[in-house]
Amino acid sequence: MRRLLSKVMRPDPRKCEETRALMSDYVEGELDVDRRKHVERHVRFCDRCHTVLGNLRRTVARLRGLQDTAPAGDDPDVVASRIAQGWRERA
Repeated sequence: MRRLLSKVMRPDPRKCEETRALMSDYVEGELDVDRRKHVERHVRFCDRCHTVLGNLRRTVARLRGLQDTAPAGDDPDVVASRIAQGWRERA
């Protein structure tokens, strides 16, 4: 149904930009009620923004899962390698 509606109701690119600017705060639960509802309404009908939001949620979840895997003070190449390995294991 959402896909059908997204074909009929083409979002204004400016609305997509506005919505995407709010997505990080949305995922973190830092938006007021009106802005939260704006994001939710928009992604309900915009496939692209729906996909962006899903990817952002997965990225944030994976990064939170990696927090404990890279101790402070490690060589940056070692940390990057651990992050890449974590992504491969979760994919």
